[in-house]
Amino acid sequence: MACPYFRHENHECDLTASGIFVPSANHVVVFCSTQFFPECKHFLKGSHLYERAQPQHSLGPEHAGRRRFARFDGRYALAIKRANGGVSSGQLDDSLDENAIAVNYSQGGVRVESGKRLPENRPLFIHFAKDFIIPELRGLAHVCWQRQEDQQWTAGLAFDDACVGALIALQVEL
Repeated sequence: MACPYFRHENHECDLTASGIFVPSANHVVVFCSTQFFPECKHFLKGSHLYERAQPQHSLGPEHAGRRRFARFDGRYALAIKRANGGVSSGQLDDSLDENAIAVNYSQGGVRVESGKRLPENRPLFIHFAKDFIIPELRGLAHVCWQRQEDQQWTAGLAFDDACVGALIALQVEL
């Protein structure tokens, strides 16, 4: 399995917060295109971005006990797939929903609308489209809650991937 942050078409790494990282051919063979991507120094550094991006302020009493991060509204295309073999493997199944919509997001997660019920207690691979604040952002998440409204499902997904939250936090700060 390959690193979910490596863009094969551009030969770029999405984990860099500023600028771009173009990995060498050897780096791609050793890390980006293998199951050893979690050992990559850029992948490891991304988890430090997450720690640095943790909120230093409260969201106020109206959110007490519920929200850890500020939420931002918007409607963004999102594809959702089942990640097999656990969070670290990144192996993907068939798509669950290629036409899901992210209706709001934070550095902790995303609320989505889907035509399908999403599997609970299973890692999911999410892939935002080009219209998101970080075009084609990808990562792992899990369902925290979901409910059906008419023929539509609404679900709260929490990011399992610290780098996704860190990249969103850094982008929102800009």
